[in-house]
Amino acid sequence: MTDLFENERIDDLEINDLRLIQNAEGYCFTSDSVLLANLVKARKTDKILDVGAGSGIISILLAGKMRYGNVSALEIQKNMADLAVRNVEMNGLSDKIVVINSSLQDFAKSVPAESFDVIVSNPPYKKPDSGEMDKNETRAVSKYELKLTLDELIENARRLLKFRGKFYMVHRADRMAECIYKLKQNNIEPKVMTLVYPKAEKSPDVVIYECIKGASEGVKINTLIVYDENGEYKRAIGILYAVSYTLKMSKLGKHKLEGYFDYVVPPLEGLWRMNDGKPFDYARKDDLCWISMIRLPDFVKKQDFEWAVEEGSAKKKIDLSAAEFLTLDEGACVQCMHIGSYDSEPTTISAMRAFIEPQGYSFDLNDTRLHHEIYLSDPRKAAPEKLKTVIRIPIS
Repeated sequence: MTDLFENERIDDLEINDLRLIQNAEGYCFTSDSVLLANLVKARKTDKILDVGAGSGIISILLAGKMRYGNVSALEIQKNMADLAVRNVEMNGLSDKIVVINSSLQDFAKSVPAESFDVIVSNPPYKKPDSGEMDKNETRAVSKYELKLTLDELIENARRLLKFRGKFYMVHRADRMAECIYKLKQNNIEPKVMTLVYPKAEKSPDVVIYECIKGASEGVKINTLIVYDENGEYKRAIGILYAVSYTLKMSKLGKHKLEGYFDYVVPPLEGLWRMNDGKPFDYARKDDLCWISMIRLPDFVKKQDFEWAVEEGSAKKKIDLSAAEFLTLDEGACVQCMHIGSYDSEPTTISAMRAFIEPQGYSFDLNDTRLHHEIYLSDPRKAAPEKLKTVIRIPIS
């Protein structure tokens, strides 16, 4: 059991049983750190430096999720560095992550030049004169360039990075021109820039840079939309994972589930139908309605589910009441693994129809028997042509 101090909580990172202690009165990580960590590409033997590690979120994701084994987490604030140490120990990653309490400027003087293969940073975004500063010192240092400017970050990254080494950074979109200028000035060439949009109709709020020291010019621009038009689908997925991981992690708490055994949370699934009650038409994607699902182990009963909704809502401070306990009996179905983009599914579905019709079957889609998909790939990471989706269609 992990001891917590005042104002601390443990958040489930919902991957590989990773957890993170956070202090509500200090600086809590944002989605920017998670998005940045997910885009890092390195070799298992690479030496990685995480600059401005905070509570250790990026380092823990790199070591605990991506399995990189040589990560240095550099954090200037002692209280945050101490918290990072506790998080590393709680997740059993002390053999993969070393936490260093130092400024980047002092650290860069204490180690040989070109010591690292990869440097990652979610630095302070704001200049000291940009708006009213947070009165909380921990949050102020994390948000404002009080201890580390953009110039100092990039200049020291150039010194510490090996030739052809990679530099990953997330920063505010309104400072993009400044970031590109300073990167190129230090021979760190942006190769991929991912513009992160909060919504499709909004402007990007941050940019994630993947750069290579000493590379030739030429950059690829990617876009990432965090929320759909009304955020409803993303919110539903968040609710499902929150309930699922509350049940999975119940093994660490007082609420014991009868018959519990450790398990991996299954992939996301979806049921689809037309919103106007008309026959299913794969060409009318905008008229589809969905039910998102995650399968639960058989030992989870309805009362356990209801406990998880209540417990997860209180612990994560979000409303999980929209989740429902669903028992699904689909009857006879035809199923096929589709490999490729979602837009190319009609080709696979036509092959499924051609397979069943000579055997006397036909698709049987209606208001109660729905098109079913199981998503085995993460669309944020896999190329569209490599996405794996199980397609299941009722037949009669």
